[in-house]
Amino acid sequence: FDAVIVQVDKRSSGRVGNIVYRTGTPASNPQYPAINTVADVVEYAVAYVYVAAGASGLASAAIPMGKAAGAYVVTSVQTYQQAENIKNLGADYIIIQEKESIPEVFERLEKEGKPVNVCMDCLSGEDLGKAMPFMARGGYWVVISTLAGIETNIQLRPLLTKGLHLVGSMLRNRTPQFKAELLSKLVKDVWPKIEDGTIKPSVYKILPIEKTEEAHNLLIDGKSIGKVVLTVYHEK
Repeated sequence: FDAVIVQVDKRSSGRVGNIVYRTGTPASNPQYPAINTVADVVEYAVAYVYVAAGASGLASAAIPMGKAAGAYVVTSVQTYQQAENIKNLGADYIIIQEKESIPEVFERLEKEGKPVNVCMDCLSGEDLGKAMPFMARGGYWVVISTLAGIETNIQLRPLLTKGLHLVGSMLRNRTPQFKAELLSKLVKDVWPKIEDGTIKPSVYKILPIEKTEEAHNLLIDGKSIGKVVLTVYHEK
């Protein structure tokens, strides 16, 4: 088989239900993605979620989304100061890499009976291969970028015995039709939670679009916490 979809009864308290195998490559079945979005998995299948790079703009939205879906959310940052800065996002556990590693925490969570079901990883690198064996049975590790490196060592035995899934997901190479469908789902399922304040993304700074270079430099500097927003018009 080429892809796996997890079907979960919403009454199952986050436990993975039936596994449905589908065949066909993206070329032969272009409308079928293995996993549409991490939000889909969070909504239907997860008790414990890991969102990498907790101080990033992406995490500033993903962490509140996970909490709104009822998940136990774990994230990671480099420093104690970053951990303090993102407390308002509501993560249940913040891995501070000055004192502990991501794999160490994954191992401890498994021993405590709280193994991670789904990872949304924009970092990847060595920690991916070291942490993945400690995931919950049937867990999904979704790679959305490789900021910490493009290589890792995967232990195949846990992948086999636990039925783990390593999935790549990139939006930019999806079809306009897929993007339109995804946007429609966001408007329907996520936007109401933003409007009523259930999900509150963190905004670091708002700049006019004429200051795009300054905004980009903020991201390159790596000290921003949350979203850097560009406005395309100015209210008088």
